[in-house]
Amino acid sequence: DESGWPITNRPVTSNKGFAGFNAQLTLLGTGAGLMAGVLGGAILKALSASSVLQFAALVFLLAGVASFRLHKASPLRQRTTVTAWELAHDGVNHVEVTWGLTAMALLRFAIGFLGFLLVFGLRNQQASLTWYAWALGMTGLGSLVGLAIVTRFHGTRDDSTLLAWSHVVLAIVAGYLVWNPSLVGQVLLSGVIGLVGAVAQPSFDSITQQHVAPGHQGRTFAKFAVRQQLLWVVGAIIPVAVAMEFTVGDGVIAVICLLTGLVYGLGRRYVR
Repeated sequence: DESGWPITNRPVTSNKGFAGFNAQLTLLGTGAGLMAGVLGGAILKALSASSVLQFAALVFLLAGVASFRLHKASPLRQRTTVTAWELAHDGVNHVEVTWGLTAMALLRFAIGFLGFLLVFGLRNQQASLTWYAWALGMTGLGSLVGLAIVTRFHGTRDDSTLLAWSHVVLAIVAGYLVWNPSLVGQVLLSGVIGLVGAVAQPSFDSITQQHVAPGHQGRTFAKFAVRQQLLWVVGAIIPVAVAMEFTVGDGVIAVICLLTGLVYGLGRRYVR
């Protein structure tokens, strides 16, 4: 419509639609990224690295041209009236948004921490490049499975429930590896990281879309993305600066994610 909000035959003012839309869009992007990676590998094999860069530049150019066809939303400041929906969803300080942002940022911290823990752990063990490839592949596969889960269950489970369970699942798997450490387990943990990240992000985006007016969402999402990325960077730096065994790092994340999942899943019910 003229406000830039997606048009659908289903009502999007309920709390059941956004996560599915977000997951479907992300699923398309992830699938396109995987196909582009395969195509890039084929070009590298057949031609050269410079050909890959030229191909990437062409893709970005075409994407930029296509972006000009996107409909521009009317700026909120140009509106002379405020809709009833915006009056009821007037900011980013709603408890669901603030609690959800905290939970999502801590999950990003865990993802960055575990990702670099694996990379530097493999390097310290002088593992072959095959392990890195398997870890990367498992992350992509886990992301696809996670997006499929959100698409399937977005109408039957609350977004906050999916976000809380993302923490709990990661805590359980990381905790298991504390007691049964193995290199294969760490690679499989990469798949779990991709899965919970793919489940949690669309769920949190949906929570934000439910409680923040459409005219404020662009700036809000940008601010939230910066905060999440900062926590990811902090988490990634720790395994780089402090050498630690897999079991130690997994134990730290298991405790953090378990506490976050329980506090967020149960605590927010008492402060709404």
